[in-house]
Amino acid sequence: MSQTNNPYAGTRQGAGQYQIYTGLDNFQFLGVNPDKTTLEKWQGREISFDPSYDVVQDQNGNNQRPLHIWLKGDVVGVQRFILNIGNTPAIASGGNYQIITSTGNITWAKSKKTEDNPNPEVKPQFADHKPLVAGEAALITFVQKLVSFDTRLGEDFYTQMQQLKQDAQSVYNGDYSGLNKLAVDMDGTYVVFPMVVKDKDVAGSDGTVTTKQQMSIGASQYNLDKVMFNGKVSDYVKGRFKENLDKDANLLKGMYTVDLVPFNRDTVLNNVPNNPTTTVEWNS
Repeated sequence: MSQTNNPYAGTRQGAGQYQIYTGLDNFQFLGVNPDKTTLEKWQGREISFDPSYDVVQDQNGNNQRPLHIWLKGDVVGVQRFILNIGNTPAIASGGNYQIITSTGNITWAKSKKTEDNPNPEVKPQFADHKPLVAGEAALITFVQKLVSFDTRLGEDFYTQMQQLKQDAQSVYNGDYSGLNKLAVDMDGTYVVFPMVVKDKDVAGSDGTVTTKQQMSIGASQYNLDKVMFNGKVSDYVKGRFKENLDKDANLLKGMYTVDLVPFNRDTVLNNVPNNPTTTVEWNS
């Protein structure tokens, strides 16, 4: 199937026509935060703007730099998703935070809050571990899955990330060279992501509003560990993905399927019919 490189709407199938998909596709990593020339090369067309990746503030006033991760799908073509990389610790409302161990495991510093332990303390073994910054856990996850890192081998993953300039601090400082070199080094390596479709209201020149469907990778810094898989789509990957969906009904923002199929609102797994009744099982 021939592809085009439109990262916002999907694959062009003919003049003025786009085919959008839901489901799992195989992707290769192209790079991050490309300049105008590189972006035009990936998309196969001229663009009318210079991409900006300047540090901005989130709704809480915390600084963060957008990290645009670009990939090319076997079927859906060139797509992207965005991580927002901060420079301050990401502390949850209850005071907990994530750390990375010396062997590359990402975990929470405190025990889970329970009735018997309503105010858990930081686990002693993590007392000297610094909290990960906003978006850092997702960045670590992305790189680990891309390179098939095995935490059981006892290697210090985080130090390697820093040495290769693929860590959050490098990204926040505007240095993308490490991650873009990784894309070259890992050329031909596949990872799997789900495609989702969302409704989007678009205003026309006459003021009328039309609802259109937009396809995108269903990944963010809040779900990456549950929606990204190394290798290619397989029965095993589909099974893992289904398990994650069953555990969290809100895992994906948008309409989705497991198998990669042309979008059909009537057959997506999370379609809610008009005028629903309590006797209907939406996700059956």
